[in-house]
Amino acid sequence: MRNIIIVDMQKDFIDGSLKNNDTLKTVPLICKFISTWKDDIFYTLDTHKKNYLSTQEGVNLPIIHCVKNTDGHKLNKEIYDAIQKHKKLHKNNRYEIIEKPAFGYDGWKKQKLNNYNEVIFVGTRTDICVISNVLALKNAYPEIRISVVENLCSGTTRKDHKCAIQIMKCNQINII
Repeated sequence: MRNIIIVDMQKDFIDGSLKNNDTLKTVPLICKFISTWKDDIFYTLDTHKKNYLSTQEGVNLPIIHCVKNTDGHKLNKEIYDAIQKHKKLHKNNRYEIIEKPAFGYDGWKKQKLNNYNEVIFVGTRTDICVISNVLALKNAYPEIRISVVENLCSGTTRKDHKCAIQIMKCNQINII
């Protein structure tokens, strides 16, 4: 059984405070991928509180983004709609929304992923959000095959994206 994890495809990363044209370009590609997907779907939401600027991340990246209960925190509408269509076609599938801080989700073990033989990642900020979740999942489930679809991810910059892809390859992550 396989699972796809869509990482942080939220308004603030696409056309909000941290907008990125490369991320915007991946939206229709991810939607198309979802339309052909037959298995389970999880998606993560980068989630911050109103005190973001006083956090360690906020000091280092002083741009307010993905604050819970704001428009910028919401999943991109096209991707949300694609997931809703998928739910209608695959009623018995598992769907999970995972709210997490930027640097990975430490609760992957709680998700009980033992029955998956492959987990595939797509999403934004390959160099921050994707890689941290990929490596956290790899640590929690070292025997699950983990793949990243390179052209369905975008980094802070194209150079950062390529560096993150290389680091994941070095950590036995399958890049497709």
